[in-house]
Amino acid sequence: MALQNGDQQAKDELRKAYFPLLYRQAFDYLRESELANKLTNQVFDRFFNRLCEISTEKQAHNFLFLNMRDILRSTQELLAHQGANN
Repeated sequence: MALQNGDQQAKDELRKAYFPLLYRQAFDYLRESELANKLTNQVFDRFFNRLCEISTEKQAHNFLFLNMRDILRSTQELLAHQGANN
């Protein structure tokens, strides 16, 4: 993948293609725009930090969506815990 070679254009294209999909997933789950945006950026940060482990587009797709799922679950648990303490 061109991403592994540090190709900035490839990174920009991946972000452009997946950001709206991941953001929508986060927003639909949380109903909070600012938090959805923050979590979507967090998924991309994780992805680009672990890029050397990803060699195919399918792996990239799976990594992005599975990480979003995991972040959303953790965030929901955190928010529920905070709500229970208030």
